[in-house]
Amino acid sequence: MREELLILPSRGALPIGAELAGISYCDGSYFISRVKSDVTVIEYVLSGEGVINCGGTVFTVGADTVYILKKGSAHSYRSSAENPWVKIFINLSGDLAVRLLEEYNIGDKTVFPGGGTKNLFLRVESLVRRGKSDLSVHTALAALYLKIIAVLCTAGGKTGNEEAARLKNYLDGNLNRIVKNSELAASVYRSPDYTVKLFAAEYGTTPYEYQLREKMSTAKRLLKNTAMPVSEIAAALGYNDPQYFSGLFKRRCGMPPSTYRKKNKANGAFD
Repeated sequence: MREELLILPSRGALPIGAELAGISYCDGSYFISRVKSDVTVIEYVLSGEGVINCGGTVFTVGADTVYILKKGSAHSYRSSAENPWVKIFINLSGDLAVRLLEEYNIGDKTVFPGGGTKNLFLRVESLVRRGKSDLSVHTALAALYLKIIAVLCTAGGKTGNEEAARLKNYLDGNLNRIVKNSELAASVYRSPDYTVKLFAAEYGTTPYEYQLREKMSTAKRLLKNTAMPVSEIAAALGYNDPQYFSGLFKRRCGMPPSTYRKKNKANGAFD
């Protein structure tokens, strides 16, 4: 196991900065685990294979792949011993690194096809090998991070797997009810296990999490822009028990539906 590392000084007053950047030449001993990460990690796999567990979802990650592990997440990752990773990474401090992912609408994703980002990561590698460590490098690495996630956001709207696209379209067309993995798998004549892995590999999240995210997003729009009772919104999204829906909304969005509506009405979002 060998690494080339660039350790950065404190970012000071900068809203985002890199604590660490480097190139990892892994072997079978390479294993990282964080219970609640204090940094946002973005890595590009040049070659090799490994496994990531982020929040209980497991991904197998090979060459020309980017993965992002957000600050605050519980995650671990391990390189294959037979075909070890070679990868370039940046560890970023500050909450802005996470907020940018959300603004670019990729905050719920973990794994991305790397197409279009390799040259940007090679510029990270160049900065590491140059060895300069000051605030100007913070700025340069933060700028590269922003460019990388902009590319990932643009690429995220395109799928290279037609079968995965059919799964997504099926979920999008059935937001009015709960689609079980067995039903989703039957729509493409596959096993549930294969279906979940295919969807996660293509979209960086499980079918369940994708459904939940889209349902909560729709619920927010309806709460903001209509006078529909919460019970009707719940029913429209496939939840027959309004209390269950309200509890779920609170867990996912930080407040009950009624409070969310009042807050956004006060902000002029609903009249």
